[in-house]
Amino acid sequence: MNLEYIKEEEYENTQAINLFLEDEYSRSFGKFSLGNINYKLAWRSDIIVPKIKQINEELFFIGIDNDIAFLNPDSKVTKLKLKWNFFDFYELDNKLYVVTELSVLIFDPLTLQLIEEKEYPDIINDIEVLNNKLQLTCMDGTLHIV
Repeated sequence: MNLEYIKEEEYENTQAINLFLEDEYSRSFGKFSLGNINYKLAWRSDIIVPKIKQINEELFFIGIDNDIAFLNPDSKVTKLKLKWNFFDFYELDNKLYVVTELSVLIFDPLTLQLIEEKEYPDIINDIEVLNNKLQLTCMDGTLHIV
């Protein structure tokens, strides 16, 4: 699955499933195929790019701005609108971790159900993986282990 960057006009004319909707702040546009399904998406930054990761043969992850989605080639899509901007994605210890500016969402990889959401008092500005755990450092200097 490779994201192809397109112009806004092509985005508007492309017949595809609209994964993340365009809004008045959208400045970047793309499209990709997964199996026989075509998708398109819009996002706000012309510097930050969507994070796309293959979790296994049947499951892909994509995240940008306040949007994430889990996709499979059979056209099953699980989307979630985030409270805060998406930051990064990790697979650790049979769990899926979605890191936003101020939180971590933990998902079950088989059911894609949200197991837990942890919120933090300040913006997360550094993430390290140590001993299969996330070590988060916030801008206020606090350290959190997930």
